[in-house]
Amino acid sequence: MSFCKLRKTAGNLIRDNSDGEIAGIFLCHGQAVKTDDLADVYTNRPFKKVFTAQDRVWEFLKDIFEGEAVKECKISIGTIRKIKALHAEGVPVKEIAERCGVAESTVRARIKG
Repeated sequence: MSFCKLRKTAGNLIRDNSDGEIAGIFLCHGQAVKTDDLADVYTNRPFKKVFTAQDRVWEFLKDIFEGEAVKECKISIGTIRKIKALHAEGVPVKEIAERCGVAESTVRARIKG
């Protein structure tokens, strides 16, 4: 993914685990509170809340970072050839998946690649 997509995803995760104000601070989008021009002049931004939201996001993504949630599924070259042959015959993705014993997403990935 591009940096911009990762940044947007991170902002969404922070907002899901906190609120819009904290997401705005996390993303450094100018004023944290749009309706209060003086909030940044007279108060500090609540970075402790940002760090708390980041901790929640870290817990949510921990398995991915540690590699436990991502499991590689390996299929044989013969199965890949069978998937492509069935696709060339016009067999629907769902039926190809059933015949080959793989997930529909695997069939779609092998048809593209």
